[in-house]
Amino acid sequence: MVDATLPDAVDEAGECRELAEVLRSQRPPENHANVTEAVRLRCEQAIRKYLWSDAKCVVFGSRRSKLVTPASDLDLCVQAPSQLSDDKKKKTKAVHALARCLARSGFSNL
Repeated sequence: MVDATLPDAVDEAGECRELAEVLRSQRPPENHANVTEAVRLRCEQAIRKYLWSDAKCVVFGSRRSKLVTPASDLDLCVQAPSQLSDDKKKKTKAVHALARCLARSGFSNL
């Protein structure tokens, strides 16, 4: 039995249907972990093939913390020990090379 003092949006179990629908709509697709890993691996392979053989791509952000939603992007950190430097020009050159490599490999919106 529904308490007459509760708003219409609250059902017999006391759950807010509107909130439940919002939460359901924010669930990530069931295959999000597989897709994340596939993209991470593809990125890492492209960088290793065309730029730095010691490169590693690491997921961080909402996908790493499992707070991913359908609208979440994929945050990747590229680690390449061979590119460590205090030289600003070398760092800038490395970032530009990375952007060209990823664009050539089919990645966009970088």
